[in-house]
Amino acid sequence: MTDKNPKDVLFSIRIDPDIKLRAQAELAKKGLTINDFCRMLLIDVAHYGLPDHPGQTPEEMCKAQLEAMSKRY
Repeated sequence: MTDKNPKDVLFSIRIDPDIKLRAQAELAKKGLTINDFCRMLLIDVAHYGLPDHPGQTPEEMCKAQLEAMSKRY
């Protein structure tokens, strides 16, 4: 029987291999993994939502979220 309420959920994304390696290197400088960073971002969105700025592009929304996170932590 499978667990209907797993403790963790696994997801994957598609990204250019060069971007992944470069991001991995930058995050490692701060002692983080890509998994750590994604988890932190998703937890923050779940707790605080996304900044509400109508007309923002997805890239602008992500930048605003990261700026808001930097002020909280």
